[in-house]
Amino acid sequence: MHGGVLPEQSKMKNLLQRLKLEYGLIAGGAGLIVGLFLLLTTVNQWRMVHYGLLNYAHTMRYAIPGSTLTALGFQTVINSFFLSLLELRRP
Repeated sequence: MHGGVLPEQSKMKNLLQRLKLEYGLIAGGAGLIVGLFLLLTTVNQWRMVHYGLLNYAHTMRYAIPGSTLTALGFQTVINSFFLSLLELRRP
């Protein structure tokens, strides 16, 4: 029996069986790593011009996806832990 957090629903049960904690951690970690890499690339481009003016059209191609992937990766990791809590059973 589940902890009573959610009512028993077949669609939710199937979804929770397919979405394992490990899959969410891998996907979220990959997004987080790629996003941080893109942000570090942006900082490196800024360093290459001696922290001066940047070509915003070129720099934003790295900064916007980098910040988005970093945020989504972090949220995926946190939500994976939350979904795994819904699977816990009462002792």
